[in-house]
Amino acid sequence: YTLLLEVTQFGIDDRGTVLQMNYQIENQVGDTLGRGQGTWYNKKTQSAKEFVDQQSNNLSSAAAEISQTLLPIISKASP
Repeated sequence: YTLLLEVTQFGIDDRGTVLQMNYQIENQVGDTLGRGQGTWYNKKTQSAKEFVDQQSNNLSSAAAEISQTLLPIISKASP
């Protein structure tokens, strides 16, 4: 399987630190098995260290959500 990630926003906006991405999983021949998108926010930051910490939290939340979306697809597609 191949997991493709496209980050469409990574920064700070009015609502806080934001991560937005599209994701897609493909089988070994390139057929799309599933896809999705998500936006994850965290509080506004005041320093570079806080920004890194908040984006790490956003990435962790994204990974958890993506795994919940993709695990059933992978399980169903596997023999």
